[in-house]
Amino acid sequence: MTAITLEPIASAQSVASESFLQTSSANFSAVGDLNAGWRRIIQQLLVIQTYRDDDWDGDGADAIPVGIIDSASWLLERLQSTDYPAPSRATGTPAGTVVFEWQMAGMYQEIEFVAPGKIEWMRVDHAGQKSHGAASFIHDSKTI
Repeated sequence: MTAITLEPIASAQSVASESFLQTSSANFSAVGDLNAGWRRIIQQLLVIQTYRDDDWDGDGADAIPVGIIDSASWLLERLQSTDYPAPSRATGTPAGTVVFEWQMAGMYQEIEFVAPGKIEWMRVDHAGQKSHGAASFIHDSKTI
């Protein structure tokens, strides 16, 4: 497995050591075809790619920059290749960002792509413990 190197705001670490990715697939109770979850998320990201103009939602939302979509696509591909569970949902936000959410088995976590190569994340575990942070990373541009 190739380590994906992130440079968090505080220090450099690998994705494997990032607390927002510490949940193993065993901690998620998946039901049904696991590939169906990835197909659904890829379809959601393809829709998000169309949000390149301001007011894409009819309520004044900011356009989602191509660089943010590229970053989301890149990380999504890496997560899928490591057998990480598919996000429950991918969505564009009125602020012009992309969010991946996982809601399973009493846990919640999200990654928000706030700029190309920059994420903010938060997690609430089974016990209700909350953690959050930010990270930066470099990747090849490639939109799905």
